[in-house]
Amino acid sequence: MNNKLNESIGNWEKTGTEVKYKIYQKTIHKQQKKPKNPFIKPFLAVAALFIFAISTILLTMNLSNKEAPQQLADSESFTMYDERTIEITKYEMFFRDMPFYSKEAVEFFSLSETIRKYALFHYLEKRDYRLDEENRNVYRERIKTELEYDMKDANLKAYYDKMFADLQITVEEYIEYYLLINREYDKLYQDLFNKRIGLDETGAYPSGDAEKEYRSLVGITEQYMDELAEKIPERLEPMEPQPNLPYNTTDFNLKVTTNEQGEYIFVESMYFLTNIAQTYYDDLLLEINREIVKEELTRHSFKRYQEAIRTYLSDDAEKIKLAKELETIFEILGRTIEMEYDMATG
Repeated sequence: MNNKLNESIGNWEKTGTEVKYKIYQKTIHKQQKKPKNPFIKPFLAVAALFIFAISTILLTMNLSNKEAPQQLADSESFTMYDERTIEITKYEMFFRDMPFYSKEAVEFFSLSETIRKYALFHYLEKRDYRLDEENRNVYRERIKTELEYDMKDANLKAYYDKMFADLQITVEEYIEYYLLINREYDKLYQDLFNKRIGLDETGAYPSGDAEKEYRSLVGITEQYMDELAEKIPERLEPMEPQPNLPYNTTDFNLKVTTNEQGEYIFVESMYFLTNIAQTYYDDLLLEINREIVKEELTRHSFKRYQEAIRTYLSDDAEKIKLAKELETIFEILGRTIEMEYDMATG
């Protein structure tokens, strides 16, 4: 069964391994103590100068190794992403992406997405190709119009108002550091292939190499990438045997375990829609999407889906039965996923 829900699912399984860069600064504190014996002052002075000279040499060698990415950055012109882009991406991924990302996964994938986009910008800029300011202004105005239209929807306006307050950003910043970046990436990615800019001998864009180069420019290390990836929670172990649940567990094959309160939760939630797509419940969910909620299932729309399922009415007894079963599924899902994300500690 191919339908809109299934098509929407195909684009959100992320495979990148890029992660957020953190700069660690080390401060050297020098403590000087006055010698109690005045006769050893000259000796200590000479010794201090000798130690200082050796330390300076060693420190210089050490810093030259640790700051190699920065030196590379200084030697090559590139566009650095803005931290606001990362923070907005986190927020949007957590609340409005169809995968129910954990907080840790949001940290991982928000950097992956941002690096992917800026790596392409840098790749094309090296080949003297970029979106000129005239075209950027055209896109900027279109985005403003689209956002103004979206803000007429009460649910979307409430979401945007909360996001702007939570992230302490303006509408203009949201456009400049997120929506316009996404639009620019889409346009340049099309141009990359349509105009065959810098493609390799096979006609492919060497995205892996481009992203690796950009990560090096901004100082993102493999070690940090691994550390951030390892923080993503693994799938929980299912109960054995599985309990009898009031829905079609054969068709909807997502196993459960229990939380600290002894309530059923799913062993994983990120790919919930992958598991429920093309199942017994697919058509009813699509109906609720198109006719009631009119949005894809995300954290932002979750409670409206729950309410639509709980109050679902139909003359079709089979649909009523499916709605009751979905009500249980969504009750378990609601206990499984985190609904709030403190962006300051994410």
